[in-house]
Amino acid sequence: MITKRIMAAIMSFIIITAYFTPVYANDEQGWDGSSTAVPEYIDNVYTISKPEELAWLGGQISGGNSFRGYEINLVSDIDLNNKNWTPMGKNLNNYFAGTFNGNGHTIKNASIIFSIDSANIINAPYHTAGFFGVCNGATIQDVKISNFNISIKNESGYTQSYASIDGTSVFAGGICGYGINTVFKNNTVSNCTISAYTGSESASAYAGGICGYAKDSCQFGYCKVEGGSISGTSTSLNNDCYAGGIAGALIDEGLIYQSCNSASVKGGHEIAAAYTGGLVGESMGTSDTLSAIRDSYNCGNVSHKGSWMETGAVGGIIGQSMSTVTRCYNSGNINADTSTFFGDVYCSGIAGGASSSATV
Repeated sequence: MITKRIMAAIMSFIIITAYFTPVYANDEQGWDGSSTAVPEYIDNVYTISKPEELAWLGGQISGGNSFRGYEINLVSDIDLNNKNWTPMGKNLNNYFAGTFNGNGHTIKNASIIFSIDSANIINAPYHTAGFFGVCNGATIQDVKISNFNISIKNESGYTQSYASIDGTSVFAGGICGYGINTVFKNNTVSNCTISAYTGSESASAYAGGICGYAKDSCQFGYCKVEGGSISGTSTSLNNDCYAGGIAGALIDEGLIYQSCNSASVKGGHEIAAAYTGGLVGESMGTSDTLSAIRDSYNCGNVSHKGSWMETGAVGGIIGQSMSTVTRCYNSGNINADTSTFFGDVYCSGIAGGASSSATV
């Protein structure tokens, strides 16, 4: 039986313990945008529960650790406190190649804004913008990205190879800017603003709700883009631009299945061609490397502004297709605006334009 004296002693201990328990500033104010911490590691699995641990992971990847053969396990929601986020992986030598398992948790509230111009040519920022910058042979699954502002532009014509992936092109995506042979499964991007822009001296712009540029058998399964906006625009003299609800460009045997988009998608070019689609801006490859889009839909509005020289194509599912499109539908409004003198505008509810080997 607990006496009154023992009970009083217990209560005094609880009060004293609570009084002297430290409260850290970071707990009250959120992540400061730069702090890092090494996550727990057991048997090739890193467990991430804090923004600081996620920032450590990003620094490792951009520093050359691909984490190939390792799993990153997210075990709680992460609030990045509206700070600037550096994409994880920055070029073809520094990329993520492991498995990132979000376990249905949400990563939210961040800005990724890069602008390359004559003032920062020597220390040019990344050419990719997204939660991940570059993924190569990776698996990204069960991740939710919410309330990110992702923007990248290049107006400099800067071509130094170590900072560039594809000349002066830029790539923006909610999950990943530039993907190679990567699996994106059961990911959601919600209420994000995603844009890529290139100026007259630069190359192409790629913007996608999940991935800006997806090549070499990238797969998107059960992926959703909900709300927000996606924009790919350019004034480049010789290069086109691409915007899509799931991927800006889908290259060589890519696959999209059971996925959907409800974000608004905008594509436009002042001089060359633009390719704009509710799910994909353009699929590219050969008759032997056709991509496939199946059992998917778009309900976001798609707008497209062609140039005075050539306009490209716009479609509810895909702008320009070298794919098989099967059991897909579009219910979004499509608006194609052009004042071209030399080219045509190709516009359709499913595929705006298509190669001879493509099918719907």
